Amino acid sequence: MTDAPQKHDDHARSDGAGATTAAHPLDGHLGFILRRAQLGVFQELTGIFGAYDLRPAQFAVLKVIEARPGISQSEAAESISVKTTNFATLIAQMEARDLVRRETSPTDRRGRMLFLTPGGQTICRDVTALWADYERRLTERLGGDDARAALVAMLKALDADTPS
Repeated sequence: MTDAPQKHDDHARSDGAGATTAAHPLDGHLGFILRRAQLGVFQELTGIFGAYDLRPAQFAVLKVIEARPGISQSEAAESISVKTTNFATLIAQMEARDLVRRETSPTDRRGRMLFLTPGGQTICRDVTALWADYERRLTERLGGDDARAALVAMLKALDADTPS
């Protein structure tokens, strides 16, 4: 019996302990690395927020409304880069959970203003503490405050929507 031929991997790398692991062919591409990092962070946040049955997008909505009570639904959607139609569904789900409430704008009967309910305020406060702890751990993984500040500056340079 003969052994199967070994595949040659042009993308192999050492793991530092002498073993060779296959690298992904896109590992050196910024867009791919950024997307993988974003997916990893969101997966970790989803686990952290899981006890509150909250997704990262819902947490972002809570934080936006907390910072700007009465913000219009369209402004809130724009601030977290969510399409208005998708945002309406998100708000309806959060309203059904009694996290947010909508009021008709006194200046535009078609517009809706967003507010946190008492339950939404409590969850926002509790989850903000978990989020702050996670942010501290991320900062440590990056190498400290200076590395975090440098990364934030670089990411903002890539974000066309971020004011300079």
